[in-house]
Amino acid sequence: ALTFDATIKVEHLLEHAELLPRLREAGCIFITSAFESMNDAILHHLAKGHVRADLDRALAAAEDAGLIVRPTWVAHTPWTTPEDFLNLLAFIEDHGLVEHVQPVQYAIRLLLPPGSPLIATLDAEGRLDDFDDNALTHTWRSSDPRLDELQLEIAEIVEASACANCDPEPATETFRKVKAAAHRHLRGDDS
Repeated sequence: ALTFDATIKVEHLLEHAELLPRLREAGCIFITSAFESMNDAILHHLAKGHVRADLDRALAAAEDAGLIVRPTWVAHTPWTTPEDFLNLLAFIEDHGLVEHVQPVQYAIRLLLPPGSPLIATLDAEGRLDDFDDNALTHTWRSSDPRLDELQLEIAEIVEASACANCDPEPATETFRKVKAAAHRHLRGDDS
């Protein structure tokens, strides 16, 4: 009667796919995995140890074992392009993950705490701003200012969807609002 969840890296899901059925048999109900991005260059910057193509394989391995994957994302990085964000939403939708992605994932912006190896890279690229003492992170600018505006709107959408004094909004409705905001900001339409 005992159930549990597990956090497993993408590369380990693939390396140990034959063990996933045993997790399910032991009571595992879902796996959290840091997918992080749909862009191989961003995955390399983040030193994730996997590439975009591995995400499909990891989902398939989990599905074959009867397990659900709840991916996490760093949806907003200094290198994210409008196409990257739209591809992220399409991947989530196309793979039936809308109800398995926590809405806050659409608003997550890369944090750069003191000592982050990415600080030097962004400084060299001319996109590193000041250190924010309240947030304990270095600030940075997106390659496209529309993405910074989009991230702020998505943060508001997600916060409103999870209000403390009401029933949380269904994940599908929050996703619809996030997708509409993305199309409005990045494509200039409301599709």
